[in-house]
Amino acid sequence: MSSEMRGGITGRRRFELGDAAAESRPVDDGPVNGDARSIVDLIKELRDESTTLMRQEIALAKAELSEKASKAAVNGAILGLGAVVTGIAAIFLAAAATVGIYLGLVYGLELSHANAGWLAPLITALVLGAIGAAHILKGKKGLEEAMTAPDRTIDSLKRDRDMIAEKVQS
Repeated sequence: MSSEMRGGITGRRRFELGDAAAESRPVDDGPVNGDARSIVDLIKELRDESTTLMRQEIALAKAELSEKASKAAVNGAILGLGAVVTGIAAIFLAAAATVGIYLGLVYGLELSHANAGWLAPLITALVLGAIGAAHILKGKKGLEEAMTAPDRTIDSLKRDRDMIAEKVQS
């Protein structure tokens, strides 16, 4: 056998004979033409950097989702508290408003006690219902804003994808 078949050319890919003469495997002798790193080293570096990058992206996604979940919990608690307080206040306010409207209808507009008796609670309920609905809509909007996708992570992943594609092409 010649020295070339045994791997006598340094700095170039050579083949080493395995156990069977028909089976051979490539062996990398290192850099060619003065390159500091071999292709194998570059692939290993790409693998390691990709793994590190993905771990960092996952950590970012976890942090961002945790932040959004905290905001959602706060907005949910605010929504619940607003509903409870509005309900309690509505009971007392409804009683006082109903009496005031009743008296205004009876003495101001001179309606009969029978007509004022059903009209006063109806007016009170409509006004309080509108106030309660406004609070519910505000809380719902806050929850919707907090429950969006992790935007920073998605943007970062897109940048990483583009960077990797650029490095692979060059």
